[in-house]
Amino acid sequence: MRLTLRTLLAYLDDRLPPANAREIGQKIANSPFTTDLVERIRDVKRRRRLADPGKAQPMIEPNLIAEYLDDQLTPDLVARIEREILSSDAMLAEVAATHEILGLLRDPVTVEPRLRDRLYGLDPSGKTSLVRTLNAESAPGTAAAGPASAWKPLTVQKTSSKRIPVIVAGVLGLIWVAVLISDSTLFGPKKSQPVAQQEVAAADAKAADGRIADAADAKEPAKPDQVVVADDKAGTVDIAKNDNQPAVNDAAKVNGAANSGDVGSKKPDAVVAATDNPAGSANPPSTEKPMAETTPADASSTSTSIPPANSNPIEVPIETEPEVPVSYYLQVDSRSLLVREELMGRWQSFIRIPGGDAVENAPNNVNCAPIIGPGWFGVTERFPLVVTTGAKGYVAELYGPCLVRMQRGASGGLDLLSGRLKLSANAAVAWNDEVRPEFNLGVGQTMTRLTLGSAETRVALQVTPVMPVLQDLLPTTDDTASETAGTFLQIDSDLQVEMTVLEGFVLMQSPEQTEAAQLKQNQRAIWSVAGLKDSSTVMIDNGEAVSALPGWYFDSSSETLPEISKQNLRLLELLSNNSEPGDSVLTLLDERNPQYGVLAVQVLSLTHDTDRLLSVLFGVRDESIHRAAIDGLTAIMNSSSAGRKAVRLGLETRIPKADAEPIMQLLKGLTNSQAADPNVVADLIAMLESERPVARTLAIYRMEQITKDRKGFHPDADSSRRRDAIRRWQRAIDQNSGKLIP
Repeated sequence: MRLTLRTLLAYLDDRLPPANAREIGQKIANSPFTTDLVERIRDVKRRRRLADPGKAQPMIEPNLIAEYLDDQLTPDLVARIEREILSSDAMLAEVAATHEILGLLRDPVTVEPRLRDRLYGLDPSGKTSLVRTLNAESAPGTAAAGPASAWKPLTVQKTSSKRIPVIVAGVLGLIWVAVLISDSTLFGPKKSQPVAQQEVAAADAKAADGRIADAADAKEPAKPDQVVVADDKAGTVDIAKNDNQPAVNDAAKVNGAANSGDVGSKKPDAVVAATDNPAGSANPPSTEKPMAETTPADASSTSTSIPPANSNPIEVPIETEPEVPVSYYLQVDSRSLLVREELMGRWQSFIRIPGGDAVENAPNNVNCAPIIGPGWFGVTERFPLVVTTGAKGYVAELYGPCLVRMQRGASGGLDLLSGRLKLSANAAVAWNDEVRPEFNLGVGQTMTRLTLGSAETRVALQVTPVMPVLQDLLPTTDDTASETAGTFLQIDSDLQVEMTVLEGFVLMQSPEQTEAAQLKQNQRAIWSVAGLKDSSTVMIDNGEAVSALPGWYFDSSSETLPEISKQNLRLLELLSNNSEPGDSVLTLLDERNPQYGVLAVQVLSLTHDTDRLLSVLFGVRDESIHRAAIDGLTAIMNSSSAGRKAVRLGLETRIPKADAEPIMQLLKGLTNSQAADPNVVADLIAMLESERPVARTLAIYRMEQITKDRKGFHPDADSSRRRDAIRRWQRAIDQNSGKLIP
């Protein structure tokens, strides 16, 4: 598929099939010029006061632009028009916005007649008053207000023209009444019912015998002219006759010919109307095959006909209403929300996406599902994220760092890759015990349904990627590493889920449970998902009070410190000014306050920017920045094999392969069993004596995480102070039989 400006606009407006969209996305990613053009289109569409009011803007004929968007022009003319469009920001913004609006108006829009007439009457130049113009036309001898021009408002329809349909309808009604009055069948004298039935039946039998005999002599099918009519009240059968009607209608001829194959050899079947005639009626149904149906004489007759038994009935398809996808409303600073664009393989701030600038921390009615799409998004540790769905009746408060994705369809829910959230009922929606809020938690390829039991129910959820033990023992090849090192979120690690009921109760339906389990206050459920699809057995505690709950479980009423607010504001300004978050935060690493560097590392960790994190780790930075980079690299390695291979390749390009292996082991983390192994502890002490600052920083960070003490060791201190701290560590380890923990 050719990458033209029109296909680029269709790609940006999500109007291409998935296969073509994937192809165009790859071409955009491989072309720096096209990438810059995409950013330019998005920028000019959001820019205000793009055109200078005091300067004339050269514009293309609107009809020519319409034919260009409809692909009705020749290739040479298309090339000329695209050159003109790209040469002007104002023209590019107008064409891009027009293409987007036309794409949104695929479905017909209902416009009130009053509004349509008003729009037709408006002057495009804005110099004519519609009210004065219409009044001037209605009043004879009065000139219309405004300057004289070729444009004239829509002529108002006169009252006399509106009465013509009413007069025609009245005349037709009088003619219909006159026809009814002149009909002798309806208003003529009637005989008594039994005598009339006997005379009509005898006449009908005689006439039928005569017609059958004539048809047999002429070798033609009989042409009956009677139809059986239902009489629901009296239970009798009346035979309507009309000599002016044709003997056999066209539909009966076609059906009879199709079913018999020889019109002259068989008699066409009659069409008998449905009747409530009892078994003891005076005129029981004849055992002979009835004749073909004729059109009733009286057009006002209320009789209904049944199609022949051998005809094919028309099946009317039953239309079902399509399911309405769930709408997601986000409450977040649009600058802090980072969104992954899978086709182009890049991250960008939500404020730079068309429509994202309307989202804010306060409650709003902006449906973010079509804006973000099926991609991953998340926030760092400093910024919260609130997701609400008015139809489902729940509120999900997410705490960074988190990576989440919206579930498509009418069921709704969130796919949580990593992070924490608190689930509660939406206070703005009235509580209904019959329809309780249901939240679908997607972990890997599994789905767990949580039903809130009361309006006061609050649930805390946490999903953590855990690297499987067997995955580390599998051999790795260079081919596999080269294939997966550049991929993002190729998750193959285990995901551990922990759920705690803080208030109320919740009904939990996991893939491994046949029935929903009820969890009450302070009860906790823990399970894991192996390989994204195999869910383990859910372990539920006995309901005793949970000790040492994390601080994020509880609402924090403390206000943000002024210095923290200043740091957050600086980060938000940088994220909104640049398209790539990794490029935006690099300037924070050079600040004198190391907390700015920590904010930058948190953004790099959320976006899985492995190369920049390794550069920060090997650079001369504050220890707090180094530790933040270690945490980010650990999270990436625990998420996928692609992340582990990317970290390994980055280490081997910076240090020898023999020195990279111990650092890889420490980046994965230090377990309690390893801390109790004297051999592992001896290696840690040796790394404290290493000449590489990276090795010293990693070793003391892991040892401090286990023992909660660093014994005065600082990786950036001079060699004499480091030796004194190492001797203190050695004495403590010798007293503990060579272990870090008892």
